[in-house]
Amino acid sequence: SLQCMSAVYQLSKIMFTNEFVKDLNPQNPLGTGGHLASTYAELVKELYCADDKYVAPWNFKKVIAKKASQFSGFGQHDSQELLAFLLDGLHEDLNRVQKKPFVEVKDSEGRPDEVVAKESWENHLKRNQSIIVDLFHGQFKSTLVCPDCSRVSITFDPFNTLSVPIPNSKPVDLTLYYIFKDLSLIHISEPTRQAEISYAVFCLKKK
Repeated sequence: SLQCMSAVYQLSKIMFTNEFVKDLNPQNPLGTGGHLASTYAELVKELYCADDKYVAPWNFKKVIAKKASQFSGFGQHDSQELLAFLLDGLHEDLNRVQKKPFVEVKDSEGRPDEVVAKESWENHLKRNQSIIVDLFHGQFKSTLVCPDCSRVSITFDPFNTLSVPIPNSKPVDLTLYYIFKDLSLIHISEPTRQAEISYAVFCLKKK
C-alpha cells in the first residue's frame, strides 16, 4: 500500500516539498490532527532521500495504530483495508473545508444521469476538498428498482478505491477423457492413452 501511494507523483511531490502544510486541518474531528499527513511526509522524504537500502516506517505505524487499533501489533493485515484508511486519513487531515455544511441528497426523479452526477459531485465537493479528492475520488452509479412499484432510483456515490477481481493466470493441468461410441474405430499406439480410454469406458459402464 505504501509503495503504491509513494509512486503517485503528484501526492509525493507536495509531501516532499512541504506544500501540504498549507492545507493541514488539525481541527477536523474526522482526521488525526494532522499527524498522519505530517508523518507520511517524513516517510516520503526517507524513501526518496535516505542513503539506506531499506526504510522501516515505525513512526508511521505508531500514528496509524493510535487512530485505528486494528493495525496495531505485528499481525498480517489486508493491504486494501490499509490503503482505504490511509486515503481517508490523509484526506481528512488535508481537507480544505474547515466547516462541513449540511447537504441535502435529492432523488434522481427521472433526470438525466449527467445532471444527477454533476449535482452529486458538487455536493461532495462542498464537504470534501483535498489533494486526495483531486487524485483518487470518483463516482459510482447505483441503480435501484422497486420490485413493487417499479420505481427507479439512481444515485452517484463517491469512492476512493476500486475492488477488482484478479484473473487466475496460473496454468492448470487437466486430463480429458474422450468416450467413443465405437471403440473399433480407434487406432492408438501409446499404451498410456489406451489405458486412459479403457479407464474412462470402465467408469462409464460402472455408472
